[in-house]
Amino acid sequence: MRYLKPNRQAFTLTEMLVAAALTLFVMALIATAYRAGLDTYTKLRVATGLSERLRTASDVIKNDLAQEHFGGPFVPGFSGPRLSDQRLDRLGWVPPRQGYFMLYQGQPSQYEGSDNDFLAHTYANRTHNHILAFTSRRPAGPPESLYCAMAPDVISNNTINPFPNNGRFYSRWAEITYFLFPNGDTIQPAGTPLYSLRRRERLLAPGADFPPITVPDANAFMAQYPNLALIATSPTTVTLIGSETIARRNRRFTHLGTNGATMFDVPAPTPLTGSQFGGDDILLPDVISFEVKLTWLNDTSIWGAYSPSLTSFVPVTQTDYPFSDLPLTALNANLAGQRIFDTFYRASDLELGATTFGNEGVNWEDRTAMTTPTNGQPPVRINVRGVQIKLRVWDYKAKTARQMTFMVDQ
Repeated sequence: MRYLKPNRQAFTLTEMLVAAALTLFVMALIATAYRAGLDTYTKLRVATGLSERLRTASDVIKNDLAQEHFGGPFVPGFSGPRLSDQRLDRLGWVPPRQGYFMLYQGQPSQYEGSDNDFLAHTYANRTHNHILAFTSRRPAGPPESLYCAMAPDVISNNTINPFPNNGRFYSRWAEITYFLFPNGDTIQPAGTPLYSLRRRERLLAPGADFPPITVPDANAFMAQYPNLALIATSPTTVTLIGSETIARRNRRFTHLGTNGATMFDVPAPTPLTGSQFGGDDILLPDVISFEVKLTWLNDTSIWGAYSPSLTSFVPVTQTDYPFSDLPLTALNANLAGQRIFDTFYRASDLELGATTFGNEGVNWEDRTAMTTPTNGQPPVRINVRGVQIKLRVWDYKAKTARQMTFMVDQ
C-alpha cells in the first residue's frame, strides 16, 4: 500500500518572516514618500498663503500711493497734484497748499549679504522702523469711490459732506500712515522681533478745518470716531482737520511715541486715552521688515549738499538702484542727523506770525529764506519720482520667511 503526502496548506515561519519584512520595507518607503510629499505640499501651501497675504497688502499700498497727494492751486513747473510734481530741488518751489508726503527712515537699511547671483540684499533697521505717511486725494465720484467713515450727524449731514447720510462721512481726502508695531513675538533661537504692519486712515475735511464742535469730553468723542482726523482744541471742543492744515506737523497723526520713533520737534496731538491705535487696520501680521526707499532726480546746482544726486549717494552695497536710503538731514537743524523726506507746509499761509517763520516754517515770499538752512526748511531738497517697498513676513508653522518687493511711480 502506498502513502500519499497531502498538499501543504500554509506558509512556513521563515516565509512569514520574510514576507513581513518585505511588507514593512515597502510601507517604510511609501511612508517616506508620503511624508516628503506632505512636506512639499505644506511648504507650497504656506508659500502660496504668504504670497497671497503679501499680494493683498501690496495692492492696498499701491492703490494708496497711486492717488493724488496734493491740492492746488499749483505753480506750473514747481508743483502739482503728484509727488513727482513737487520740485523741491528748484528755487521758487513752495510747499503745497493742501496735503503732504513724509518718509521717516531713522537709520539706513542693513546689508545682509549676497545671494547666488551676487546681488546684495538689505532690510530695514529693526530698531528704527520706516514710517510712511501722506495725504491721499481720490477723484470726484459716487460714494463707493470715496473714503468713508462713521461720523456724528453734525459732520455727516453738514454741507462739506458730498453725500449726507446720517452717520457716515464721505471725503475725497484722507491721511494714510503705514508703520510697524511690535506684536510681542520673536523668531527663535535668534530672537528676531516680529511686528504687525498697520495702516492708519483718517478722513479729512476738504479745504479748511471744520468749525469747532462742542462735546462733553473731547478724548471720549475722538475715541468714538477713530477714523476721522479729529483734534481736541479744548477739553470740550474738537475739530475735523482739513486738507489745508493737515501738513502742519502738530496736526498730523504720525507720532508713534510708544514704539520709540520720535520724528519731530513739534509735539504731536495728545494720544487718544486708552485707544491711541483705535481704527488702525492690521494689514499684515508677523512682519520681519518693512523697508521703504525712494528714487529721485534733481538739480544739484542750487542746493548742493542739501540736494544730493542719486548716483553720488548710492553706496556700493546698494543693489536696489535707482532706489536708495535717504541722505542725512542737514537743511533743518531740528531734524539734523535723521533720514526724513517731507514736503512740509507753508507757514505764511497759516495762522502764524512773521516772527515764527524761523521756528515753524519759512517765509516763502522771501527768496533769500528759501536757501538759508533753518528749522523751518524741509529736511532734504529732492524731486522724488518713485517709491520702492520691501515686505518680509514669517510663517510660524513652516518656519519660513517670504519677501515681496514692488515699486510705485509717483
